[in-house]
Amino acid sequence: MAANSPPAKYLSVLKKYFGYNEFRPMQWRIIHSVLNERKDNCVVMATGYGKSLCYQFPPVFCNGVGIIISPLISLMQDQVLSLQVKNIPATLLGTAQKDKFTTMEDIRAGKYRLVYATPEWSISDGGARFLKELASSETAKITLVAIDEAHCVSQWGMDFRKSYRRLGALKTSLRGVPFLALTATATPIVQRDICESLNLSLPELTCTSFDRPNLFLSCSVKGTSILSDIKSLFNSQDHVLSRIEKKGSCIIYCPTKKKVDEVANCLLEDGIKCEMYHADLGLSVRERVHKDFVRDKVQVVVATVAFG
Repeated sequence: MAANSPPAKYLSVLKKYFGYNEFRPMQWRIIHSVLNERKDNCVVMATGYGKSLCYQFPPVFCNGVGIIISPLISLMQDQVLSLQVKNIPATLLGTAQKDKFTTMEDIRAGKYRLVYATPEWSISDGGARFLKELASSETAKITLVAIDEAHCVSQWGMDFRKSYRRLGALKTSLRGVPFLALTATATPIVQRDICESLNLSLPELTCTSFDRPNLFLSCSVKGTSILSDIKSLFNSQDHVLSRIEKKGSCIIYCPTKKKVDEVANCLLEDGIKCEMYHADLGLSVRERVHKDFVRDKVQVVVATVAFG
């Protein structure tokens, strides 16, 4: 069957679990490559095109386990919540997780289709052993390993992470398991570095257009302080932030945790309801803020890049 012609059985699962009638062309090309050709893939795909479906669909379709390695807890929590809403069993594994061993037993028993993991856990001795065990399991066999935000692998990229650089050892250990390296931003030199660092074997390369007609950028002249600038944006009748309460949500990113506190307190004093998110807040607080934002219970979050 040609890669551009998905059989009905694939479309049936797509509709049942993900609510779509058809794949986008590049999505099906990648999924076909993973499921039917067992190939490694390097995917450079614009945000919003549907990268996540490329690694979520295969394990759901074949009742296997997809291991998704991602750098940000908040992003993983977001995807786990979204999958659970679709009745797709998903969970998260990290080095600081309290119920980690119980979760691992449930994974062994085949209770989850998608397992999200931090790079630090994945390269730890215990994490690497566990993944190698799953690769030969009958009840929870690994369908694929996806490296999300794969530009973090590259020393040429802006968000280099040492733990990501060591993920290539997993590819060597998990022989026969297709690896997907996915990012929304990678120059040709970064793409090559990703493939080499992760030890990808003759990977298929997929790149999409980065045109996002639904997004726009707006620049304003910087004033004397961040706080006064943000207040003016909320109070301006012409600015999108002034319509937050009626039409949507807002994330205000700040360069430091201290600035997050300052901006959030300023907004609260001005009568604008908001929540804070940064690494110094307790895990339970961060989880609550994230869930409230996803469920539209809070519309303004002031955060560092830890929020994703």
